[in-house]
Amino acid sequence: MPYKDKEKQKEYQKKYQKKYRQENKGKRKKYYGRYKEKVKKYYRENKEKIKKYSKNNRKKYNYKSPEVKQRNKEYRQTHKEESKEYYQENKEKFKKYNKEFYQENRGKFLKNWKKYYQEHKGEILKRTKEHNKKQEVKERIKKYFQRPEVKEKSKKYYQENQEYFKEKSKKYRQENQDKIKKYRQTPKEKERMRRKDHKRRIQIKHIGFQTGNYTIIQITQLRISSNGICPKCNRYFGAENLTIDHKQPISKGGGNNIKNIQLLCKSCNSSKGNRWDGMIFDEIKGGKQKWMKN
Repeated sequence: MPYKDKEKQKEYQKKYQKKYRQENKGKRKKYYGRYKEKVKKYYRENKEKIKKYSKNNRKKYNYKSPEVKQRNKEYRQTHKEESKEYYQENKEKFKKYNKEFYQENRGKFLKNWKKYYQEHKGEILKRTKEHNKKQEVKERIKKYFQRPEVKEKSKKYYQENQEYFKEKSKKYRQENQDKIKKYRQTPKEKERMRRKDHKRRIQIKHIGFQTGNYTIIQITQLRISSNGICPKCNRYFGAENLTIDHKQPISKGGGNNIKNIQLLCKSCNSSKGNRWDGMIFDEIKGGKQKWMKN
């Protein structure tokens, strides 16, 4: 007999459908095995109609409602083993379908991801930090960045976006000066700087035997002749505050004699880095130093 209340009628129909599916699982599989090819043909011929029908039903059936989410969770928890077996049997099909679906709807995914990231930025960063601290993840990341393909891509990306990285590093240094000071006082960073200085001393000794080393008298003469002015920025710092710099860096075949030495201020010396003073300005991308010109 039909129910007067529609809600009771729906509940009765759902219960009856569940019982029928549980009792007649084998029959349904056999039926689908017999008429599998016919079903595929019908789907190919009427693909657009089925999509329209599914879209209209999706609007009526609210997938984001809490009731539907809870029901889906309960179903997944009760049918974990069955879903795993089905996924392993049809793993390649799922991969192909996911790739095609992502390529067709890439713009939607990116827009939704950007919105979600802006709304939940703090939570995502915390989760990534906790995830990256694991040893398994660290080893996997190292193996990934050791690949030659990845190294080439990173070099190209850095060369194309060199100005962006410089500005980003400057902002980070200005905003996080206290962190940098604390990190330099750690034993790990001290050991790294010690190795770097040791390597530089060995290079200087090796080159000094070939080209000769400068003396203290020669440096004092340079300080007197400079009058405390940096030759690159033309500003007065005092003779004692100027630092020693190699015109042609030792790492690029320069000597340690007085001909290859000049006195610069700290800012000009640090901005020069390991560049050769004889380089042309046009060879450096994003450079603003006038002293790089010949």
